[in-house]
Amino acid sequence: MDGIQFTELEQKYYEYLFLGCDIGNVGKIPLPKASELFRSANLSLETVQQVGHIIEQCCGGRTTHLGRRQFYLALKLVAAAQAGLPLQLDLLQLVLDIPLPRFVSRTSEIGGISLSH
Repeated sequence: MDGIQFTELEQKYYEYLFLGCDIGNVGKIPLPKASELFRSANLSLETVQQVGHIIEQCCGGRTTHLGRRQFYLALKLVAAAQAGLPLQLDLLQLVLDIPLPRFVSRTSEIGGISLSH
């Protein structure tokens, strides 16, 4: 999965989300916290699970935390799913002209971060 590039806007937005979910500022996000964010993207549970499976495939298996790169890749997949693209591992290698992922919450915040942008 080397060579995957993110636009400057993606990097800034994904970093903002990462820092908001990085409990304790340890450089990784607990999987339950990441799942909470992904579920707020108005995707089916099946789609959120598919995102998880693709991240496992490209990043070396199951884990209890997501590092920055894994989290960014997952966000790219969430955006692709919201744009109606079929999720597959090869999608991560493509330059996609799609909107950033959108999230909703009853409280408008998850993990202390505002989800409107």
